[in-house]
Amino acid sequence: MSKADKERKQSESQTPSDAETEATSNSESSAVDERIDVNGCVEEVLSQEQQIAALIEQLDKARDEYLRLAAEFDNYKKRTMRDYVNLVKSANEGLIVELLEVLDNFERAFKSREENPDAEAYHKGVSLLYNRLLDVLSREGLKRFDSVGHIFDPRLCRSRTTAQNRIQSRRNCRPATRSTTK
Repeated sequence: MSKADKERKQSESQTPSDAETEATSNSESSAVDERIDVNGCVEEVLSQEQQIAALIEQLDKARDEYLRLAAEFDNYKKRTMRDYVNLVKSANEGLIVELLEVLDNFERAFKSREENPDAEAYHKGVSLLYNRLLDVLSREGLKRFDSVGHIFDPRLCRSRTTAQNRIQSRRNCRPATRSTTK
């Protein structure tokens, strides 16, 4: 065999035959189809992972908002309770100051009684103090009404004692003998 024949045989053995070329192209096209299929799945998986990540992000935002609202509500409750306590502490401060003034005036009246035994002046001073006390109490909502000869009506004023049996308390209800305040 000549050198040219040897080269030809080698080149024939290196180049695939038509059958081999068809088989190779079929396998390559199926591999490309598989890659396209795999890429579609990969894209679908990536899309689902993105959706999951977006949902997790929304959940984190909602959880953060919930925690902030819960903390804000807790602070609101604490602030409201603190304001209520302060209100209760200072609610009757003005009334107490005015009543202390009346009380001081009563003490002065008692001391003046010891120093000056004039009954008429003493009576006039105590009357002024009594009127001042009624004025202070009326500004706080205390009202005088006539209850002489009327049966006690719990809708108009508060009872100072409680009855165990309502029927019995109605039977024993007597007309008032003096004026009452409510």
